[in-house]
Amino acid sequence: MKTLNLSLCCLTAILLGGLITSTLAQDDEQWKNNLKKSYSASLNLNSTLGVAEWLNRDDVREGLGVSKEQYQKMDDVLHKLPIVVRNDPICKSLQEEMVKLRMESNFDIQNASEEIRKRYFDLEKQHNERTQNLVDEKFTPDQMKKIKEFQISMMSEGGLPTPSMFEALDLSDEQKWQLDEIKKELEPEFDNFLDNNVEFIMKVSKKEGDFNKTLEGDLGSKENQKLRSKFYQKLWVELRSESDKIRESSKEFMDKLKIEMFDVLTDEQWDRMIDLIDNPPDYVKKVIAQMRKWKEERDSKNNSDPAVWVPGPNSWQPGDPIPEAYRQERKTRGTFPRPKQPSP
Repeated sequence: MKTLNLSLCCLTAILLGGLITSTLAQDDEQWKNNLKKSYSASLNLNSTLGVAEWLNRDDVREGLGVSKEQYQKMDDVLHKLPIVVRNDPICKSLQEEMVKLRMESNFDIQNASEEIRKRYFDLEKQHNERTQNLVDEKFTPDQMKKIKEFQISMMSEGGLPTPSMFEALDLSDEQKWQLDEIKKELEPEFDNFLDNNVEFIMKVSKKEGDFNKTLEGDLGSKENQKLRSKFYQKLWVELRSESDKIRESSKEFMDKLKIEMFDVLTDEQWDRMIDLIDNPPDYVKKVIAQMRKWKEERDSKNNSDPAVWVPGPNSWQPGDPIPEAYRQERKTRGTFPRPKQPSP
């Protein structure tokens, strides 16, 4: 369960903990692209699948209105998703076309023609959406609304705010269009956000890999543990400033994304969202408490072990789902939402 509900900080800890050093032999660009995909997926804690992973708890099932019988029927999708996706006719067709495009570009999509790249990434998007739909269709409309409310209430624990979660606030068609446009407009900034974070992770991992090559004998020996401790202490001093800058830029991007989306909401919808965040249902409070307990245990372990270093983009602090300055602005400024250009 812990591994399926990774926070951004936890993902960074795993990546920097040596689990990706074996990929150093890969081409840098390939490695970077694979990391970006993993990193981007880890941010999507607010997907339906991210919520569904909590359904092994009786209180969450009861809160979402999911019976044990329904949960058992979902098991194949929730816990065998790769197999379900592989056997799904739509996913299979999309995957076959993606393979064909990779072959046409000599397995180098990044340097392929603009037409091939555009088509490939469109297919990839359709594949991801279909995968999500395979999960969504297992829930009733009422359950899906409760899941979206769950996502909003969990905003304090990190992850990307997704346009779909706000549908729990009874969005108009125009608002849905506006949120989708915001997502499209910010995609270049999101890609840059991923690049900066992944490049930093790659830099740290390469340094870690180079250091490990210098160790002799039993890697777990006391002498090597002392050397590793000194290495991480030195690395922390060397890269702390860069780590802080990345963390701050990550926070700025996430705040911008949230504010753009919040501005679409009416005052009534805003009040409903604030109530879900500030006064979540009891079962959500328990989930939040569990996630914070895991974080405290992880932080305690990291602080007690100088050989464990967790730098990087820990941008979302519990209890701060909404920038405080924006909360105050909503109280003092005029009518919301801000005017938006109508859909063509």
